[in-house]
Amino acid sequence: MVVESAIARRADRDRRHDASSMPRISAFYGLVIWMYHDESHHHGRPHFHAVYGDDEASVDIETLSVIAGELPPRATRLVREWRSRTRPS
Repeated sequence: MVVESAIARRADRDRRHDASSMPRISAFYGLVIWMYHDESHHHGRPHFHAVYGDDEASVDIETLSVIAGELPPRATRLVREWRSRTRPS
């Protein structure tokens, strides 16, 4: 069932976002940004994860391109705006 699948995905995501292994660095407008430090499947590319409802994407820190997953267009715009405001000068 679709509902059971969504619940299972959310439970899996919650397990992966254990605060002891990856810090939550921001939360706004229903988005949560998590920083990961050790993910070999992204080949060492510096990135963060953005979670919005049941959607999640890995976002390259430098280019702001989505390197895995997907977010709705509005969430993607908010993430890019957040990153541009938090980028060191």
